[in-house]
Amino acid sequence: MALAAGGSTAAQRVRRLIAPQPLGRARIAAGSFTAAAALALPVLVLGGPAAAATQMDYCPQGTPASQVTTMR
Repeated sequence: MALAAGGSTAAQRVRRLIAPQPLGRARIAAGSFTAAAALALPVLVLGGPAAAATQMDYCPQGTPASQVTTMR
C-alpha cells in the first residue's frame, strides 16, 4: 500500500531495482572458474598425502612372513 501512495513512478523504480539483471559472459566465466576451483581444491589438497602413502614402504626389513619366529 505504501507504493500506491507514492505514485506510479515510485512503483516503476522499485520494479526496476527488483528485476533480475542478465548475467554477462565475464560473470558466468568467473562463477564457473570459482566453482571449479572450489571443487578441485579439496581433491588437490588431499590427493598429495594419498599419493605419498601409496609409495610408503611399510616393511623396510623385507622379512617374509614365513621366516618370522614366535616365542613359545
